[in-house]
Amino acid sequence: MTVSSELSGRAQRLGEALAGERAVTVRIDRLWKLFAQSSPDVAREPAKRQLLVDALSELETSGLLSVPKGRGSWDRTGHPPLPRFVRRSVERVPSSAVSDRLRYPWVPALSWAASERVTASQREALMAVNAWLARHPQPPEPLPHRERSLEIFGNEKRLDELFTTPLFAKGKLTLDLLCAYVVHPPFVWRAVSGAVGSDLLVIENHNTFDSVCLALEHHVAAGTSCPFRFVAYGAGNAFEASVTYVADLDPVPERVRYFGDLDSEGAAIPARASARAIATHLPAVEPHLGLYRLLLAHGTPQPASLPAVRTTWLGELQPQVDALFASGHRLAQEWVNVAVLSHDESWLKV
Repeated sequence: MTVSSELSGRAQRLGEALAGERAVTVRIDRLWKLFAQSSPDVAREPAKRQLLVDALSELETSGLLSVPKGRGSWDRTGHPPLPRFVRRSVERVPSSAVSDRLRYPWVPALSWAASERVTASQREALMAVNAWLARHPQPPEPLPHRERSLEIFGNEKRLDELFTTPLFAKGKLTLDLLCAYVVHPPFVWRAVSGAVGSDLLVIENHNTFDSVCLALEHHVAAGTSCPFRFVAYGAGNAFEASVTYVADLDPVPERVRYFGDLDSEGAAIPARASARAIATHLPAVEPHLGLYRLLLAHGTPQPASLPAVRTTWLGELQPQVDALFASGHRLAQEWVNVAVLSHDESWLKV
């Protein structure tokens, strides 16, 4: 399955991910997983179902896969309908091509590449890595992964693309082999003087971040116990990427709690960040239930501009939030202002 360079970037990445599958038939649950891995941005798209359909249509038009014809083989519970499975167009590799691959002068660390089934673009990437390794028989000084990617491929984002392919499976390419490391995107944070705990509190918007910091100073000065060693500004969607910076805090927080807007994105951002944190062995991102209760108590609902996206991340408050979303409304976290935060200690005891 050779992925055409004429496809859109999203379809091309999905095609490369499908090319790494062993099975010819790929079912819809696996398709969603490959789509999310190859295009992480789709998690934030309300129209992600349509985006998957478009990518599959491109791949089908290019002859890289086929979709079922029977009506019963399509999921029609949403719009547009999705195939319950697709079948990859498996290429028959001529024996001469196999011989050429076996004869290629792979360095010992890439000896596995001689028998690996790869796409044309993945083979090109492996050859670039092979050439780089051959030029560096002794490991060079480690570099951030995008700087190393630029050095090897002439494209600072190529390694990010390869991370989601089978080339980075166990026993194959690794960051250690490339003498590279991932730099955690930083977030803005403040240490809370006088805090007795080691928790981290993350605030979605910058006005509320400032209000929380001021209120914490007020309560600590009054002798109230504070469980938060750090307060961070999540900066909306940026927190999904910057959550791994939690590992660079000293001490690493035992708990990470979050407070944001009660709308589709406000509920989805911390849920996605939590999944990323757990995948890197960091604490899960939990909702700060006390602050969300204050928002539900003090906020005046406003019409929502985006359709509701249900998430179970909010735990025991989920029924109230579902009702808010179902009514077509949202709550901005700024309703919990510095006056509310300073006159109410309950959120420090949850």
